[in-house]
Amino acid sequence: MTDLAKAKQERRDALLLMGLGCLVFLLLGFVLRSVSPESMSDFKTPFYGTRCLLQGCDPYDQQAVTRLYDADARVAQNHPTWGAGLLFQRPLSIPFLYPPSIFPVTAPLALLSYPLASFLWTLILVAGLIASAFLMWTMGAKWSPLPAGALLGFLLANCELPVVTGNPASLAIGLCAIALWYFRKDRHGAIGAICLGIGLLVKPHDLIFIWMYCLLAGGKYRKYAVQAALAAAILGIPIVLWTTHVSPHWAQELQATLAQADAPGGINDPGPNAPKAHGLAMVIHLQTAISLFKDDPYFYNIVSFLICGALLCMGMVTTLRVQTTPPRFLIGLASVSALTMLPFYHRVCDAKMLMFAVPACAMLWSERSRTGRWAVFFTGVAIVCTADLPWLVVLATISKLHLPTSAWAHQVIAAVQILPAPLSLLAVGCFYLWVYGKRVSGDGTALS
Repeated sequence: MTDLAKAKQERRDALLLMGLGCLVFLLLGFVLRSVSPESMSDFKTPFYGTRCLLQGCDPYDQQAVTRLYDADARVAQNHPTWGAGLLFQRPLSIPFLYPPSIFPVTAPLALLSYPLASFLWTLILVAGLIASAFLMWTMGAKWSPLPAGALLGFLLANCELPVVTGNPASLAIGLCAIALWYFRKDRHGAIGAICLGIGLLVKPHDLIFIWMYCLLAGGKYRKYAVQAALAAAILGIPIVLWTTHVSPHWAQELQATLAQADAPGGINDPGPNAPKAHGLAMVIHLQTAISLFKDDPYFYNIVSFLICGALLCMGMVTTLRVQTTPPRFLIGLASVSALTMLPFYHRVCDAKMLMFAVPACAMLWSERSRTGRWAVFFTGVAIVCTADLPWLVVLATISKLHLPTSAWAHQVIAAVQILPAPLSLLAVGCFYLWVYGKRVSGDGTALS
């Protein structure tokens, strides 16, 4: 087989793997969404919070938001076509934890009925995840289409949870992928900048370090980062002012809600004994791993900030040292896409950002070197350790095991559930940061 025929076959095989991943994703995602008691739980609060704002009431008043939800639930009981017993089968229990910047995105949907809005939101998330995976594949297929297709196909096959819960992270990831693709092509970059700006509004703590990386990279990336910030400001500042007019104390209310969620026993508590942190929608930031050694927020927050801060500062200094070439940009992007999930609160839905590491992985694999093999290993392990289906199997198996009730058995089970995701993300971030430093210093193969 000639090299050209082999390359074409690899691309076909890669697209086949991604197509299978899409098929599994769509079938299982919509099936689980239709039967899960947590269906669209992460969309309900921003939807009803936005509707509350549109009606002139405080979106950060949990009781006001709950009243709107309960009113729709009562209407749904008398209108089976609304999907009574499914869409409203559980009370609105998750507090509104989003800043006002999300309102420009959810406001058009809040004008619709909740069943229609939730359906459209699901379609948007599905389209965003599939589009972002294929865009990342096109960026890596230049070097190694088959490894990139295999990694992204597996990642797509494990995106059910974002569809089930309706988590806005999927939209932010999709918008960021579109932006990175346009930045890479250096054509219609303003469209990419607008997408990145909207993504920052939806999930600022997901994309802020990627935006900062683009800003520090200089050249066209800095230009697009400035445009993205301008787009975010144009859309976000008016809605923040409006929210402040309707609810003058929204910042204090949001801060209090976040503090309650992060407190021991809260829904975002990363401690090993937290009731809602280590299930299928697990918390994955570095505090979860450090809390195994000492379950003290002061301790694990300080240690996490020191580790992640040092790594991110190293990446920033490295970025500022030399001119950023497209290959270097991809390697730096791979590192920051993993490290951005570690300093602050993130759940496994946010880990789909690992797709941003696949182009660099494919590029390094094409070198046929030890570094390329390590790239596939670290990236693949992190994708598996943050995947939905493997964790579904692991958690189901643990629940059926008859284990001793001793303290050591509890510690072992906690370690099995807690450590793989944050440590694999840390390993990916450190590995690509190491490669990034080598390429900038000139120690290593320069790719064009």
